[in-house]
Amino acid sequence: MPNLVSLFPTSSLLFPRNVRSLVLLPAPPCSSHCAFPLPWVVLRHFEPASGSRPHTASLLHFCPRLPTSPIMSAILPPSSPTVISPEALQPFARTRLDIALARITGRSRTWIQRQIKAGRLTTSEGVPLLSCAEPPPLHTTLHLAVPCDAAPSSAAMEEGETHNRLPDSAFLYEDDHLIVLNKPPGLVVHPASGHFRGTLSQLLLARYGPQSLSTRAGSDRPGIVHRLDAHTSGLLLIARHDHAHALLAAQFASRSVEKHYLAIVHGTLRHPQGRCEGPIGRHPTQRKKMAVLPGAGRPALTDYRLLHQSPQAALLLCRPHTGRTHQIRVHLAHLGHPILGDALYAGRRAQLPDLPPIPRQMLHAYRLAFDHPADSRRLTFTASPPEDFANLAYDLQIPLNTILERPHPE
Repeated sequence: MPNLVSLFPTSSLLFPRNVRSLVLLPAPPCSSHCAFPLPWVVLRHFEPASGSRPHTASLLHFCPRLPTSPIMSAILPPSSPTVISPEALQPFARTRLDIALARITGRSRTWIQRQIKAGRLTTSEGVPLLSCAEPPPLHTTLHLAVPCDAAPSSAAMEEGETHNRLPDSAFLYEDDHLIVLNKPPGLVVHPASGHFRGTLSQLLLARYGPQSLSTRAGSDRPGIVHRLDAHTSGLLLIARHDHAHALLAAQFASRSVEKHYLAIVHGTLRHPQGRCEGPIGRHPTQRKKMAVLPGAGRPALTDYRLLHQSPQAALLLCRPHTGRTHQIRVHLAHLGHPILGDALYAGRRAQLPDLPPIPRQMLHAYRLAFDHPADSRRLTFTASPPEDFANLAYDLQIPLNTILERPHPE
């Protein structure tokens, strides 16, 4: 039997402890979903626990259209692993491993769990960590190997889609430790499935180079401390080195970062201000959506204040105290006032009659306040909404400029 590493010399093979061997056998006729026949099928042997009967996993075809299977991911070469230092893990000493890594890397908790179960998280000694529920080890460096199907090519990362550069006016502040920028709508923050080119991460690499941005969230997410949805505009914080990233991430984890969003929502509000505390989780049937799930979701808290009411819509100032996926969009839809233009959560109420089509959710990260990682100064930034937001406000007779000129619309 040929050696697996000799067949795949560039692979970095990371197996859970109970994997005894991988055997390559001749494959049966390839099924219809294969792109082309391959002469191998992988048989995965497991070493049984003490006293239990031996068992063998089922056969999996080595198929190029199934790159996310555990077997495939073990064989295919990963991209450069994300390196997580003991210092980055210290604030999460009593936190579940999957939650800690999700907060550190900015990845979803589900994605982290998949990588752990696939054996892609190892210590510096090469020992895989397979339990999501245990707290992270604090005295070793962790290596998280990103499967090759989830990472962009190095050429794409270096290319940076230079034809889509951000204007200098988008960069509101920068020093040796951090960058604050005003993200335009439609710009994806980092590479993900279906969005490998033209992302903010690549634009940052093209502008600053890899040596001037934090790598704590991974080589495909340089400097990214937190995220905005692709069609949400506004303020975004970027770290320029790993120490600054760790300190800023700790502020987000402790909820000391103040974030305020402007949202134009459907309908007439009954109260001038309020709070939504509905826990948020994955929608039970529509997997691309999140939903308020009492008793099942993760705790989520959003405060909102009415800034202006027009006959068909309202301008709100929202402050999320937690950072759940799509939190403001989900909470406002749950309250019966979905954000205009939000095709995912507003349905038919995403558009208004007698108005031009609204191209995206009218949500803008307007204000951001945090402590500088170098000297603890409290910094506060504001960013005016983009043209499409201002145009819709004008059409709805919302005096946006007058509202934003108020000293502190909080």
